[in-house]
Amino acid sequence: MAHGDDDYTNISERVTRVEESSKSAHKRIDSIDEIYKEIRDLAISVNKLAGSVQRLCDDMTEVRGRVSCIEGKPGKRWDIIVTAVLNIALGAIMGYIISHMLI
Repeated sequence: MAHGDDDYTNISERVTRVEESSKSAHKRIDSIDEIYKEIRDLAISVNKLAGSVQRLCDDMTEVRGRVSCIEGKPGKRWDIIVTAVLNIALGAIMGYIISHMLI
């Protein structure tokens, strides 16, 4: 029976090693599951951040358009003023010339 006891001991040791290995595997799986959850949460956060950045870029484009419009107004006004002054000066010169021709 000594040989039978050795088989029982051998099987018992193997079962013990398999159980320990199974426990170790479960711990690793639990650890991987936690890492997966963290990666998923990070991916969700990155997705939200990308949406925020896109909205920020859209807002900046709109602001740039408004700033360009505001910056352009004084230039347009200045062009109108210069044109009016030149027309007045030209009118005055023409009036002076015509008035001297009639005299």
